[in-house]
Amino acid sequence: MRSDAHIKIFIIKQVLRLACRINPSNKETNL
Repeated sequence: MRSDAHIKIFIIKQVLRLACRINPSNKETNL
């Protein structure tokens, strides 16, 4: 099994995506 680091990074990216969708003005956190 892989470490949970990959899963955490994936979840963080998904959260940032949702944050960018809710706040289009936040282009700094656009990943």
